Amino acid sequence: MSLIRLIPFRTEYAADMAELLADQAVHQYLDLPLCTTDDCIFNITNAMAMEALGFALHRLILDSNDRLVGGISLVNIDQEEGSAFMGTWLGQAYWGQGFNQAAKMEMLRIAFEQLCLTRIFFVTPREHTRSLRALEKLPYVQVHVNRDYPSLCKRIEYQLGREIVLSVVTKELWETKNGPLM
Repeated sequence: MSLIRLIPFRTEYAADMAELLADQAVHQYLDLPLCTTDDCIFNITNAMAMEALGFALHRLILDSNDRLVGGISLVNIDQEEGSAFMGTWLGQAYWGQGFNQAAKMEMLRIAFEQLCLTRIFFVTPREHTRSLRALEKLPYVQVHVNRDYPSLCKRIEYQLGREIVLSVVTKELWETKNGPLM
């Protein structure tokens, strides 16, 4: 049995999502205001609309008992450039159990196999050392590539109002570490 299962966003998980996101340790680095269940329903509905337009792909991360453990998204999907940005969050009770790596691997498979993307970026606030360490553990992710994408970094830092660490995984590096895609 798989450690995780990714499912499309569903409003029936809004209360669980609000509960997990209420934890400041989880919420502090997310680009969302603190959420009530109603706010989560609104955010889920918006996420579903963005997905229908092809701009994003949002998934809930469920454990082997179908409990919500977090969320993962591909946003700013650009088919012409073959790129997108990935973000992940997990409830604090689920940290350090392999859910992050399993969810990222599954979402990268979707990005490269189904969406035919060639490059996925990760934007991490420089002070979020826990997320940086998690990315550094993944053999297919190149961390600290800010110098390779200076204008992109500058734009993102301006939008966020803080320094970031840019990381990337390319389809080529993914295949080197995981074998060719089908």
